[in-house]
Amino acid sequence: MQSIYDKLDMSEAYAPPFEFGFVVNPHDTRILKHEAVLRKHAKVIATEMACKPEIVQPQRGFFNIRDAMQVYRWCMDHDVAFRWQTAVWNFAFWMNQDRSKASAQYHLREHLKFICREFPGVAMFEVNETTGSDPAVKYGARPDSPWKKLKNSGAELWWVRTACDTIAEFAPKALICANDQGADSSAEKLITLRKFLEYLKATKTPVHVVGNQCHWSRAYVPLQGLLNIQALAAEFGLDVADTETTMSLYDDKGRPGSAPSWEGSPPAADVEQQISVWAAYGANCIARAQAKPGRGKLLHVTPYALHDGETYLRYQTDDGTPAYRVDEPALFDFEVNPKRHLEAFMRPEKYLADRSKLATERTA
Repeated sequence: MQSIYDKLDMSEAYAPPFEFGFVVNPHDTRILKHEAVLRKHAKVIATEMACKPEIVQPQRGFFNIRDAMQVYRWCMDHDVAFRWQTAVWNFAFWMNQDRSKASAQYHLREHLKFICREFPGVAMFEVNETTGSDPAVKYGARPDSPWKKLKNSGAELWWVRTACDTIAEFAPKALICANDQGADSSAEKLITLRKFLEYLKATKTPVHVVGNQCHWSRAYVPLQGLLNIQALAAEFGLDVADTETTMSLYDDKGRPGSAPSWEGSPPAADVEQQISVWAAYGANCIARAQAKPGRGKLLHVTPYALHDGETYLRYQTDDGTPAYRVDEPALFDFEVNPKRHLEAFMRPEKYLADRSKLATERTA
């Protein structure tokens, strides 16, 4: 008997060799059509804006976990892996302001103990955006980290070690992901990532996965950079995950003021180019997923936003002034219907064969 969810979402359920899912908004698990897409396609889900430490504990001792718990319970009820994004990152808030290292370390540990206790089924925790872009900085770290500026911090990345050690102790079944961005497209970032991984190895800090945020455009997809990250992860006995994937329709990653916006439907040639790079990216993902565990195997891919209406690329800033422009970077459209991009990403060989056939017919 056909269910209501099948009627709402008529796209085919794919089975790629990696876990596929989304970085969602909490309301996506409450809206019927959104939930239908998640039921059919998602094997892993994250919800960034409900899990960041400054959101979960905005004031000392006050925890705000309603949205995170809503998505987590949905995942547990539907046998979907839940990724905690983010355990710790470089945002300045009460925990790392006007306090000593010892005090901040205590509160960070207690914060993560609470998360591990309340969310015992989390499959992966992210330690996010630790590396900078200057290879000369010790351990490849960001020099502007508020954790690093605390009294008695020194050069050591103690907040990273505290987070990873706490998670390993209180959530021993969860994977720990060292997540960052830019190493796919910057030689300097790849060097700082290497230095960071060398630090984690030397200090015996538990980590299992190297995560990469893939924020690209239709004209810029550094596929070789992904292979470089895979090779680096394999060197350290780790696997990889593409934790955030966006593919702007603009050739400038959606920055306002640098390209004209369109009215009505976007240019057909731009859409076709965008679909083709989703296909190339899909082939890259399938290839990376063939690696052996612990040798840079791609574990999962999570596009950032379920559909075009939820992407942050629609809201950018130019010189501090809020700006808006249309962009359609997701695999599902504004009505949460699957786009051709989804088929191209999941079945790149079929997409390329269809294009070749069409080109042959046009020239016949």
